[in-house]
Amino acid sequence: MEAKDTVMSEEQVWAVISKCEGTATEARHDVNKAQAEISFKAGEESITKLRQDEIEDFYNEGRQAGRKEVVEWMRKYGIIMETIDMHLEYQWQAQLKEWEVTLDK
Repeated sequence: MEAKDTVMSEEQVWAVISKCEGTATEARHDVNKAQAEISFKAGEESITKLRQDEIEDFYNEGRQAGRKEVVEWMRKYGIIMETIDMHLEYQWQAQLKEWEVTLDK
């Protein structure tokens, strides 16, 4: 959301002014306060969304790195070939592809 998207409409400004029973200065203060609340809420929502995206990316990168490390460790010590017979090899390769894990040969 851009800053211009949080600017109060003329109708919103007049709605705030109409509720004010004080001076013009107090009405201006009320309008500024209402505008600040709208902008603050929009900014807070944007930051929350950004943080959620960053956390999700960080989680996915860590999960992917962990998968690759485990698979490489299993390959290094021969565990994969000892425990996976030829019948399961196709399924194993399909799982590696789904995980986007490529093994260095």
